[in-house]
Amino acid sequence: MMINRPSRPAYKRMPLEVAVYDPYAPFYAQQAGASRIELNAQGSYAVGGLTPTVDNVKYVRPRISVGLHITIRPRPAPEDGSPDYVYTTDEIEEMIESMEKFKNAGVLNPFRGDRFVLGALRKAIDYEMEENSTSVVRIDEHACRALLHAAKPFGCFFSHAFDHVVESGLGKEGADLLLRLGFEGIITAGGREGSCADVANVDFIDNLCHHFTNRLDITVGDNIWHGSFNLPASRLAVYDEGTVWLRTDAIRSTDDNGEPVIDYDRLFDLTQGLSSIQPDWKDPAGHWLAHYGHLATG
Repeated sequence: MMINRPSRPAYKRMPLEVAVYDPYAPFYAQQAGASRIELNAQGSYAVGGLTPTVDNVKYVRPRISVGLHITIRPRPAPEDGSPDYVYTTDEIEEMIESMEKFKNAGVLNPFRGDRFVLGALRKAIDYEMEENSTSVVRIDEHACRALLHAAKPFGCFFSHAFDHVVESGLGKEGADLLLRLGFEGIITAGGREGSCADVANVDFIDNLCHHFTNRLDITVGDNIWHGSFNLPASRLAVYDEGTVWLRTDAIRSTDDNGEPVIDYDRLFDLTQGLSSIQPDWKDPAGHWLAHYGHLATG
């Protein structure tokens, strides 16, 4: 039987989210081609991003037209090496209060794509851990429900805390739980080991996209740069437009005060490169046949 496939685009554009760590960077990141901004507290780059101030959000929002994602993370990872994103009741309350303050500021709009980015984990109970397992965390369903409720009417993305779940071998199950809880998307580098440009991580992300695109938005990245985007971009460009994003911090170096500096020239080169990606239609997840096979005719 001959399969008459519909025309597939030779090139596609991959949207890029840029994480920033000061209130002045978003405008220039948008000018360089960013399709979405994740705003973190000024000076929090070294610890992976923290909740920004209300004043910073009020400064940024009217100066950009793209969607604004606001990090809700009350503290860095514990210095004693205990699991990150495992919060006390007081810390969860602090996260809820932060979202209330941002909402009350009156500058955010869910219809413009403004959302919160957060994650909450709990320590695994003994019976949940398999023999020889190194996994010590699970998604904290109770905390996540409270945070999602407090965020309304704004949607939420589950943060890089998801990569701790991937490390446990429960990435697919974790994504399914986040979908059922009501998260709109997740951020992942494909695990805590390596980067989203590594083949093993791309394989995992591709499989995740195969199961969850059009149900969860998937934002892929750590500090992806022009030379490292080709593999994940081409593999993930096969999915429906706007359902899979790439992400970068776009940090080149630090200034005299130790603050991160965005390399806008390199960021512009990256967005230009992502504007014409050749999709790898022969992806191992079989995405094309899964989504378009019903269009085949004999």
